[in-house]
Amino acid sequence: MRFITCLCVALVTAGIVEAEGTCKSFPNNADVEQKLVALSEAKAAVGEQIAQSILTTVPLAERNFCVNYELGRHFTRSKKFDEARGFLTDAIKNASFEDHSSFAVWNVVGFTYLQQKQFEKALENFEKQEGHSAFRLLSKKNRMKVYNNAGYTLIQLARYGEALDYLNHAAGLGSVLALKNIAIVESITETLEAEDKNIPGIFSAVVASSRTSSGVQPIIDTMASKLGAEADEFFVFRTSNGRYSISLGAYESYPRALERRTNAVSKGISDAYVASISEWADVTDEF
Repeated sequence: MRFITCLCVALVTAGIVEAEGTCKSFPNNADVEQKLVALSEAKAAVGEQIAQSILTTVPLAERNFCVNYELGRHFTRSKKFDEARGFLTDAIKNASFEDHSSFAVWNVVGFTYLQQKQFEKALENFEKQEGHSAFRLLSKKNRMKVYNNAGYTLIQLARYGEALDYLNHAAGLGSVLALKNIAIVESITETLEAEDKNIPGIFSAVVASSRTSSGVQPIIDTMASKLGAEADEFFVFRTSNGRYSISLGAYESYPRALERRTNAVSKGISDAYVASISEWADVTDEF
């Protein structure tokens, strides 16, 4: 029996590996170097202006690794993934293992495929890095990102045992994100083995939040009306930042909470999400 068709909504990706070493270099042109630094830190709208300026300023034949890499990262952040891969393909031609720049490019390429749900192609690029003899020379932060992204991708492919191998490596390096995804994988596998998504778990479908306790009950009343639920089906948790998270159901398996979240989205609660409630305080009885 299979309960899960897409797990994208609540899993956590680790993000893009940064190129290690000098990555903003453009010899003999300080203006381009400044633009590369600005592009690496810019938000999408401002970044677009900087990117177009670089494309206008630097002829195709003179675009080195850093120019193509930063342009590729920019277009990735702007969700123009096909365009991004064009620049990243050019970047890899000038990348090397000596300064680890090849790993950075592979990771961004993998990330673009991941965002487009082309999971096999994403995994191919993540595994290129982990399987290379120079991988161990990367910083701990970047190795964690590779392990996490590979693990995330394998979950999408329903290859849970392999996913856990990568996520455990990331957790061993100190990744909190990996621990969250490990808990999700364990819940999925337990549910599949039991062939019952209604077994107990540590997840809930969060449908709203409130900064104050006085705002909780009005939100529950509104959510009950929107979702066609009874008020006593909602749980209230106080999170580490002091906010109140309001969930429909609680202490459920990940597949069951995901099902609730999907239903809430279909009824207009677009920011609903699945959360692990293991570290939250259950304050439902206060309401």
